[in-house]
Amino acid sequence: ASYPARRYGIKSAMPMGQALRLCPDLVIVRPNTRVCVERSKAVMDILLQEAPSVEPASIDEAFADVTILPEPIDKIARDIQRRVNAEVDLPCSLGGGTSRLLANIANAFGKTQQPKDKPPNSIMIVPPGEEKLFLDNLPVGKLWGVGSRTEQALEELGVTTIAELAASSIDMLSKRFGNPGRDMWYHANAIDPSPVLPLPIQKSAGRQMTFQSDTKNEAELKLTLRRLSAEVGRQVRRAGLCGRTVTLTLRWEDYSSFTRQMTLHNPIDRDDQIYAAAVDLFHRYWLRGELVSLI
Repeated sequence: ASYPARRYGIKSAMPMGQALRLCPDLVIVRPNTRVCVERSKAVMDILLQEAPSVEPASIDEAFADVTILPEPIDKIARDIQRRVNAEVDLPCSLGGGTSRLLANIANAFGKTQQPKDKPPNSIMIVPPGEEKLFLDNLPVGKLWGVGSRTEQALEELGVTTIAELAASSIDMLSKRFGNPGRDMWYHANAIDPSPVLPLPIQKSAGRQMTFQSDTKNEAELKLTLRRLSAEVGRQVRRAGLCGRTVTLTLRWEDYSSFTRQMTLHNPIDRDDQIYAAAVDLFHRYWLRGELVSLI
């Protein structure tokens, strides 16, 4: 939902019918997934260049651990924001703190301080030692894991602010809400030891296809192999990768699997190169007449 639309109470992921009831003159624009993915990758690339550890959280959100960097966190945030604004032509809001929890809430709070008629481009940093001061007066609904139902249940217990939640009994919260209640208490007390977990380095790319019915049609098998090779090619090129080992897996009608691989002299990333190696393996090891359920 665009920021002008949000003034009418329209929210992200809201059903279209409900959104149109709130704003009958709403302009509906189909998303361009390709552009979204490209812009997301461009932003993530900037983060990876500016921070030693980055954990993507969604297509438009990530956590970055900059603890070991010598620069002040506000300067790092300004540098990232400036680059995203200039290089990707997108607004960029950042939150900073001593934990993922604080950074996330600071980011959301910073956005609320921006003009309501355009996308926010904010920076909000919670200094070390001021975590409780920042959290205490916020409503409990700002905490991770506190949705509308949980917020209502807490309100029935007389708990409406994070300070009141922090002062509650952890045993009472655990008994009432289970493990999420314990987590709420820790978060209300600014305790969040969860680390930033960067994505592991991608070492392989693969695609598979399960046939609706087992097939021994060689033309169909090779056409499917060509399509899968093209998908793998796009995947590795998008990631800026190439590889030397091509692996082919076939699953027979009895659900047993057969895997063989070929290691090439030089790295490849083109669809035709991947297909050439894969179909070579296919010709070597597939016996005519054998039914295949997956390739």
